[in-house]
Amino acid sequence: MKIIIEGCDDLDICSMEDLPKLIPSTLNGKPLNYGQGEGQIEIEGTVWDLYYSENDTYILQFEEGVIEWLMLQKIVSALMENISDKFCRDVKFHIKGIEGFLN
Repeated sequence: MKIIIEGCDDLDICSMEDLPKLIPSTLNGKPLNYGQGEGQIEIEGTVWDLYYSENDTYILQFEEGVIEWLMLQKIVSALMENISDKFCRDVKFHIKGIEGFLN
């Protein structure tokens, strides 16, 4: 699952030190690594990759872990609220499946 983050010019994650800004204070999490425009964070035992895409678009991708549906909803809601509060109120979020997964 990918969360596409659009329309947020103030979102600028470009180092390991910037990654904690993404982690909601209401959840347990930590930065894992950063390099070449990509980062990785752990939230509540799940791993999320961050990718910078064209046109100031970021992608947060649920990469690893098994989690109950209600906790996933809580994490995604908290991530979206955190990004909106810290970086820009007019941000747009879209959810996209991972292409080629079943091929």
